[in-house]
Amino acid sequence: MTDKSFTQPLIAPLNPFIGGKFASKMSRKPKLKVPKTSQWAMLVRLMQMAKEQKTGIIIAVLLTVLQSLFTALQPYLYKIIIDEVIIAQQFQWLAMACGVLLGWLLLQAILGFYNSYLSAVIAQGVILKLRQYVYEHLTRLKLRFF
Repeated sequence: MTDKSFTQPLIAPLNPFIGGKFASKMSRKPKLKVPKTSQWAMLVRLMQMAKEQKTGIIIAVLLTVLQSLFTALQPYLYKIIIDEVIIAQQFQWLAMACGVLLGWLLLQAILGFYNSYLSAVIAQGVILKLRQYVYEHLTRLKLRFF
């Protein structure tokens, strides 16, 4: 961080807006009146626009939970492979353990892809609804507005 009192004397003589006759006019910021909308109310409005995709949203949430469970159980699978196969020197089970691990990772990748794809389809559908709403609203306005 720089100290403003250190740099102020160097810049002030060069810039008429700092400490000069324009400084009082520039320091006033216009206050904008923005209606306060709670985030909860905006979420409710978005969910109303996404009500046609209710089953897709439920499937996406379930896929997210399932994918999280698979990710959380993955270290336990590594533990079993290390403890029961490698440390116990049961190398005849190593190929099967690697196959199970490969299948596990493949299943995680498929779930992740499908979850991402489904989430993108849902998001694009909601964005399309928002665009249609704005377009319809703009076409209903009188020409005098523009």
